[in-house]
Amino acid sequence: MIYQARLLWRNENLEEEVLVQIGEVQLICFANICPYKIFENETYPVELSLFWLDEYRLEQMPDTAEQAILQVGNNFAHVITGRLEGPCLESRGVVFEDEFLLDDYGYLSGQMVRLFVDRLEIEFIR
Repeated sequence: MIYQARLLWRNENLEEEVLVQIGEVQLICFANICPYKIFENETYPVELSLFWLDEYRLEQMPDTAEQAILQVGNNFAHVITGRLEGPCLESRGVVFEDEFLLDDYGYLSGQMVRLFVDRLEIEFIR
């Protein structure tokens, strides 16, 4: 899914680390593809993706669980709590799509889940 994201900050020491705002949500992301020069406080079309170093970790949550996208520590890892619908996990108006969600966890479709990712990747679209 393509979003309009405002670039709030870019790490001077690690250029791939960016803070963006999509709607009301602020996310620390790893900018894996950025085919043009970007500037703080400008808005760009972007696509988000999930990245794991090792294994997938997803837990079913109570239906009353609050949606959240939380950074873990001071790195790119996040915990995303939201509603799983097929290959999509929606949290706070942001949708993350990955076929493994359907393939491995399709039986939880319609349920609240908590997903652990090693990093959120962002691609700036031309």
